[in-house]
Amino acid sequence: MRDLTSVNVFLSHSQPSDIVRWGLKSAERPVLLTNFRPSSISLIHLVTNLAPKIPVVWIDSGFNTEETYRYIQAVAGDMDLNLITYSPKMTSRHWQALHGDIPQIGSPLHDEFTELVKLEPFKRAMSDLNPDVWFTGIRKDQTDYRSNLEVLSPGPNDSLKMAPFINLTETDVDQYILNNKLPVYLDYFDPTKGPEHRECGLQLLA
Repeated sequence: MRDLTSVNVFLSHSQPSDIVRWGLKSAERPVLLTNFRPSSISLIHLVTNLAPKIPVVWIDSGFNTEETYRYIQAVAGDMDLNLITYSPKMTSRHWQALHGDIPQIGSPLHDEFTELVKLEPFKRAMSDLNPDVWFTGIRKDQTDYRSNLEVLSPGPNDSLKMAPFINLTETDVDQYILNNKLPVYLDYFDPTKGPEHRECGLQLLA
């Protein structure tokens, strides 16, 4: 595992835009991973302004709200995103026919569900695109696990996970969205996550 300590010390004092520039300069195959939740537009805006053609990877669980799908179509078109969508190998209709509704968090079936609709498509994306750096919008104030992360941390397939907003607060991100007049919406649903303080699984992969 690479020693990222000195780099993280340096980047921890940098602005998000400078962190992104550093990551883009250091990477040969960067990608941006987004879930298109309401605050994610901030990172999309920041990264694609500096790298307009960067692959923007979205894992579509198949259980998103109608508003989310409409929002993504509008944002992808308006911002001319190089959007690459990965979906589960089983459709939501297929899952519901076999198992009924989304399983309860903490049940073995929910673990299987999370692997099917989120983790397996993510692993497939990482295998196909083979990024050396992937940008994520996570922040320390979101979960206990993330509170211990730094700007750079190890990712799967010997990649580096880069979090330009890691030291920002929700208020900071909201202000970025307001300052840049970015489109927002509130009708968002992640079937694998549940409470906001709970990890969905992607950040635990390394």
